[in-house]
Amino acid sequence: SVQTPTPTGAEQAASGAPVHVVRRGDTLWAISRQYGVTKADLVRWNPRLSGGTLRVGERLVVSGEKRRHPT
Repeated sequence: SVQTPTPTGAEQAASGAPVHVVRRGDTLWAISRQYGVTKADLVRWNPRLSGGTLRVGERLVVSGEKRRHPT
C-alpha cells in the first residue's frame, strides 16, 4: 500500500523509531531543531548523511521526541 506523509513530515519506521520525510527546503539544522536532537545525532542515526546532502522524499530516522527548543 502507498503511504502519504503526514503534513509535518513525521512518520514511523518499521522499528518504531520516528522518521522525518525530507521536504523541499529542509536542512539538517532545521530538522534537528524540530525534533530536539543534534545534527550529529541525525548523521549517527542516518549514516548516508555523512556527505550532508538531503533529497526530497528521503526518510530520516529522528530518534527523539518532537518538541520545541527553549529560546
